[in-house]
Amino acid sequence: KVKKFINNNKSDLNVISLITIGSLVENKGHLFLIDVVNELIKLTDRKVQLSILGDGYKKEEILNKIKIKKLGSAIRLLGKVKNPEVDLSLSDFYIHGAFEESFGLVLIEAMAAGLPVFTTDGRGNRDLIIQGENGMIYKKRDAVKIAEDILSVANNPKKYDCMSKFCVEYSKKFDIQEY
Repeated sequence: KVKKFINNNKSDLNVISLITIGSLVENKGHLFLIDVVNELIKLTDRKVQLSILGDGYKKEEILNKIKIKKLGSAIRLLGKVKNPEVDLSLSDFYIHGAFEESFGLVLIEAMAAGLPVFTTDGRGNRDLIIQGENGMIYKKRDAVKIAEDILSVANNPKKYDCMSKFCVEYSKKFDIQEY
């Protein structure tokens, strides 16, 4: 049910808080998301924070890249969590770097929490993103472009609020009761 993810907290966007949820495996593209965070930090004086929820065989490689890029204060690996809706409610944006995605239920959960979604094109998520309305989908894995687009929305509170509200309403279409 999407109801448990719905969040009425207002973001002030003083800190750009990103989140991603998924197994730490090659397909999920977490190493690419580190590049997005790195580029975002270069573009703004605001604090940038990425929470990564999940566990898997890529954990050490991800930690190593975070260390090499000196992003330890900006990126947290939280492992598997019981209630991801809590972490979603503390975030501003959802980023997703999967190479391939069959449906992307986590994108619906993020939208239910009011988070605009910035995602690479994993094919199955094409039907979930309405470009510029509930997020952005990228055919090209361009960390700079994604970072610029996130910052553009973060710099426009009115646009962020419109996207956030649309995300919540859009996610309701996927509630179990709709089916």
